[in-house]
Amino acid sequence: MLRGNKLYVLIVNFLLIIFLVSCRSGVDLNLVLNSFNISSNEVLIGESVILEVDIDEGISEDLNYIWMVEAGEIKGEDSKVIYYPPKEEGVYQLTLLISDNRGQELIIKEEVVVIDFGMKIIGEDSVYLGESLELEVVSNIKGLNFSWEVKKGEILGQGDKVIYNAPDKEGVDKIKVAGRDELGREMVSEAEIEVEAYPIISDKGLTAQSTIIAKGQRQKVNIEAFSTRDGELDYKWKAKRGEIIGQGQEIIYLSPKEVGEDIIKVSIVDESGFELVYDMIITVIDTWERSFGGVINDGFESGAVTEDGYLIVGYTTSFNENSSYPKGYAVGVNESGDKVWSLIDSSRADFSYFRGVSKEEDGEYILVGARSNLRDGSKDGYILRIDGIKGEELARYSYGGLNKEEEFYNVVKNSKGDNLVVGYTYEGGRLAYLLEKSKDKGRLLDIREYKYNHYDGGSNNYFTHLLEKEEGYLLAGYTSDFGSQFGKGLLVEIDKKGNLIESLSYDRDNLDLRIERVLPSTEGGYLLVGALGSPDTFNYQGYVIKVDQQGRELFSKSYGFEDNDSGFRSGVSTVDGGYLLLGYTGDNRYKEYSGYLLKIDSNGKLEWERNYNGRGISEFMDIIPSKDGGYLLIGYTAISSNGSRDAYLLKVDPLGKYFVN
Repeated sequence: MLRGNKLYVLIVNFLLIIFLVSCRSGVDLNLVLNSFNISSNEVLIGESVILEVDIDEGISEDLNYIWMVEAGEIKGEDSKVIYYPPKEEGVYQLTLLISDNRGQELIIKEEVVVIDFGMKIIGEDSVYLGESLELEVVSNIKGLNFSWEVKKGEILGQGDKVIYNAPDKEGVDKIKVAGRDELGREMVSEAEIEVEAYPIISDKGLTAQSTIIAKGQRQKVNIEAFSTRDGELDYKWKAKRGEIIGQGQEIIYLSPKEVGEDIIKVSIVDESGFELVYDMIITVIDTWERSFGGVINDGFESGAVTEDGYLIVGYTTSFNENSSYPKGYAVGVNESGDKVWSLIDSSRADFSYFRGVSKEEDGEYILVGARSNLRDGSKDGYILRIDGIKGEELARYSYGGLNKEEEFYNVVKNSKGDNLVVGYTYEGGRLAYLLEKSKDKGRLLDIREYKYNHYDGGSNNYFTHLLEKEEGYLLAGYTSDFGSQFGKGLLVEIDKKGNLIESLSYDRDNLDLRIERVLPSTEGGYLLVGALGSPDTFNYQGYVIKVDQQGRELFSKSYGFEDNDSGFRSGVSTVDGGYLLLGYTGDNRYKEYSGYLLKIDSNGKLEWERNYNGRGISEFMDIIPSKDGGYLLIGYTAISSNGSRDAYLLKVDPLGKYFVN
C-alpha cells in the first residue's frame, strides 16, 4: 500500500511539472511589448527624436535590436536611441526589429514628420563700414514671433523686418534670427554679412566755411578723400543753381544771385568704377546795406529782431530843432532793410539818445539810454516804452535828479520777463548801476536797484552788459580810480536778490582796459570783449579775455591791424563754439575809421577779419543775428571825418560777406 502511494505522488509531481512547463512555454511563444516611447512624432528641421522600447523578455535571452530608417541617422543601440531626421521637410519611416535567441521576432513601425518653417533671411550679404541695410525674414508659417541677434553690429527693431547697422571694423558678421510659433516651437536661421571698407574714404565729407552764404559770393568747398586701393580718384562737381569753378579736391563755389536753397554735389570715382557721392545744402540769403538820417549827424547804437524785420535805436541831430544836440531815434525796418516807420523822441529834453532795446511779450518795446534833466540839464537815465507796430510812444520814465548824472547802456530781459537795465549813476562818483523793472498793467515798475563801487576810497564804475545765470546775474564793465586814466575790466556776480557774490577786476600795467560785452562759452566759461590801449596815444586794440566759470583768466588776446586804433563794441557767440566780434579800426591821426568784423574760434584763434568803409568812414556798435542765419551790423557811416554821419545798417552772411546790386 505504501509503495502504491509513493508511485502516485511521483506520477502527480511529474504531471504537474509537465503542466507548468507547457504553460510557461505557451506565454513565451511571442515577445511581449510593454511600451514604445517617442519624444515627438513632429519635429522641426534640425531637431532630434528620442526613441525607447520596453520588452517583456520572459524566458528569452540575448534580445537583438535592429533600428532601421529610410533617411536620417540613428545614434545609440539596444532599447534607447536618438534619431536625427534629414534636414528636409517630409514624413520618415522608422522600423525596429527585435529578436531573441530562440528566433522569436517583434517588428515595430513608427513615423516622424519633419516640419520646415521655411525661414530665410533676405537682404544684401555685404555692406560697407558703418552703413545700414534692411534685413527681412520670410517663413512658410504665419504668426511666428521673431527675435534677432548679431555678433558685432547692431540690430534696430524686431519682427520680420529690421535694420542692420554695420560695425566700424572689417570682417564677417554673423546674424541669427529665431522664429517661435504659438506652440513654443522654435527654429533658427542664420546668415553672414561681409563688412567691407569703402574703396574710397572721406572722414569729413564736404566742408565749407559756411553753409549759409550771401547771393553772388564765392567761397571754397573741399573734400579730403583717398582710395583704399591706392588708385587715382576722379572728382566731378556740380551745383544745382550756383557755379562751380575748378575741379579736384577743392573748388570755388559761386552762389547764385537769387535767394533760396542750392545743392553742391561731388562724385568721386576710383579706377575700378566705384563711385561715392557727397552733397551739401547751401542756403543763399539776401544781404543789403541801408543808411538813414538827414544832413547832419545820425547813428544807430543797438537793435532787436521783430516779427517782420528789425527795430534799430540810436540818435539823430538832423531831425532835432536844435541840431547841436541829439534826439533819441528809432527806426522799424522790414527784412529787406526798408523803413516801415521812424520815431524821434518827443520829450521836452534838450538832448536824448537810445543805447539799448528790449522786446516785451505783448509786442511793445523798451528803449533805454539817457536824456537831459529838464531842470538843470544834467544827464538822466531814460526809458521809453513804444508800440512795436507803428513806433508810437506809450510812456517814458526818467531816472536821476538835480546835479546828478545817470545813463543806461543796455537792457536785457531775464527768464521771468523782467527788464534788467545797466549803466551808471553818480553819487560822489560814478557807481555801476543795475535797475530791474517789471511791467504790470501797462506800467514799468521798479523791482530793485543795485549799485556797485569797486574801491572804498572812490572810483568810477560802469556796467555795460550782463548775462543771467541760474543763481543770479553776471555784470560786466570797467572801473577806474579817481584821477586815473587807466581802466580795469570788471566782472561782478550777484544773486537774484541783489546780494554780492563775487567781484573781479582785470588790469594791464599802464594800459586802459574796457569791457563792453560778456558772451557765454560752450565750455561753460565766458568771453569778455572790449578794447585795450593807451589813453595817451589813443591807440587801442580789440581785446578779449577768456575766463572760466569762477572768473579765472584762461587766456587773453589782442586783434587789429598794425599801427591802427581798433576796438570791439559788441559780439555774439556762433554755433561752432566761436565768436563774431565787431567794432572799429583805423588811423586815429586822420580819424579815418572802418567798421571792423572778425571771427575767432573758441581758443581765440583768428579765422578771418574784414573791414567795411560804408560811404567812407564807418563804425559798428552792435551785431544781432537775423532769422535767415546772417547778421545785422549796426552803426554809422560818413563820407569823411568832417562830414555828416548817417545811421547805418549792413546785413551780411556768416562770413561777413554781402552783395549789393
